Amino acid sequence: MSSTSRVVTHDVPVDIVPRRLWHEFKEPSMPDFHVSVYLPPLKTMKNVVDRMKNLSNFLVMEANLSGEMNLKIETDLVSVTTHFKDLGNPPWGKTSFLSAQLFVCRRRS
Repeated sequence: MSSTSRVVTHDVPVDIVPRRLWHEFKEPSMPDFHVSVYLPPLKTMKNVVDRMKNLSNFLVMEANLSGEMNLKIETDLVSVTTHFKDLGNPPWGKTSFLSAQLFVCRRRS
């Protein structure tokens, strides 16, 4: 264990929508999905995607209910795939789905 710590600050631009304009915005619809997996560590994914973006402008993301996910690029010269496994699946039952929707709605208000 280390005794050092870091403080990270991100400046995120925020535009406040006046209440009188709220009626013009509607909640985005949640598409039906068949697969949901926990993501691998974001630092790992960022490193992989940063390297892949040098080779192609398009990335294919595949996942299955066994907790496996692939990041893939294909060009005329090369095909590169990174495999992630044992990611697990979040519990997306009706209760947790509704809780997630309520959380999103509350965060936007």
